[in-house]
Amino acid sequence: MKTTAIYAAILLALGGSAFAQTASINQFGASNTATVTQTGNDAATTATITQGTQSDTDGDSGLSTNNAATINQTSVTGDTATINQPDEAVGSTATINQASDTGSSALVTQDETTDSTATITQATNNVDGSTATTASIDQEGAYSAAATISQTNNMGATATVYQSGSDTATITQDSTTLDNASITQNDFGGSSAMVSQTAGDQSSVATINQNAGIDNTATVTQVSGVSNVATINQTGSQGSSATISQTNIQNSQAGINQSGSADSASINQNDEGEGEGANLAANVTQTGNNDSANVTQEEFYNVATVNQGGMLNTANTFQEGSSNTLSITQNGSNGSATINQGVFDTEASNNNATIYQDMASNMNSAEIDQYGNSNAASISQYGGDGVTTNVALVQQYANGDHATIVQAGGGGNQATIVQR
Repeated sequence: MKTTAIYAAILLALGGSAFAQTASINQFGASNTATVTQTGNDAATTATITQGTQSDTDGDSGLSTNNAATINQTSVTGDTATINQPDEAVGSTATINQASDTGSSALVTQDETTDSTATITQATNNVDGSTATTASIDQEGAYSAAATISQTNNMGATATVYQSGSDTATITQDSTTLDNASITQNDFGGSSAMVSQTAGDQSSVATINQNAGIDNTATVTQVSGVSNVATINQTGSQGSSATISQTNIQNSQAGINQSGSADSASINQNDEGEGEGANLAANVTQTGNNDSANVTQEEFYNVATVNQGGMLNTANTFQEGSSNTLSITQNGSNGSATINQGVFDTEASNNNATIYQDMASNMNSAEIDQYGNSNAASISQYGGDGVTTNVALVQQYANGDHATIVQAGGGGNQATIVQR
């Protein structure tokens, strides 16, 4: 088999041309390099590079290994770039750089590849959202692939990554409003996904879906803004971790859903600015065993919910501020649930905390600590067989508080309420 080394470069720099431009490169075999550069255009530009395992012109077939493709585009009215590197390629590299005054479109396809890398950078001035900016990386069936998308100064940008097989994906959106980021990773395990949305995003959405596998990691970070939504779904996994951090935001939602075992979930909704961090919602749902959940919220009018359906699960929650609501439900045995409200906040008041541990469970522990005035706390433990023991503790440190503990699972339980 003959290995063909080809270098191809197209440079189109026509100094502000008002005519649309189109460039296309097709390469077959190994160790090829292709570059398209389209700059200084007043009209839209289009570029396509295809590198794959097919027959060369002399009829020989060569493996598609160590190929590199790059597209650079700068225009006024928007660019379109496409790179295709399929056919079980190994060590492929794809890079798209776009900078225009309106929206651009970029697509990289690396199906059934190994050790492939795809990078899309879109730095436009599409501040009014008049034309959509989109970026998509498809690495379906790939193994040990890496995908990176960076979008800056766009309004209403969309970024999508699809992978399957111990891969890494990163999406960064630095904009003002209406950004949408989505990462889907299937099969195997050991995958990592990260979404970062900053610069005062409003009504932005971040979603990570990791299906099956062990030891997956997912992280969503949203900094500043209003009405943002962050969701992480990890299904059929084991030993996976999910983290959502929303800083200096209002009227936003965070949700983590995990259906494996030995998973960990963390939601941190905090306030680094005056008057921010209000009307936040956090939800963690875990259906396996040996799971852990941590939720932290600051400021006021926040709601947090933790639902755990297996055994040996732990939930630790913290709310600082007033008029907050927190609920923990555990449907398995040997669970541990803790709620802290108003800690380090002398003006906290009117908080509500509920822990429910159901009839099918025993040997559970529940604790609620509340600081400030006019708080309400409730612990319900319905499991127990008269031999094993459930433990419930409520501590309230101000005036006008209400506390209730119900233990209905038979003997051997312990209940304590301390009001100071």
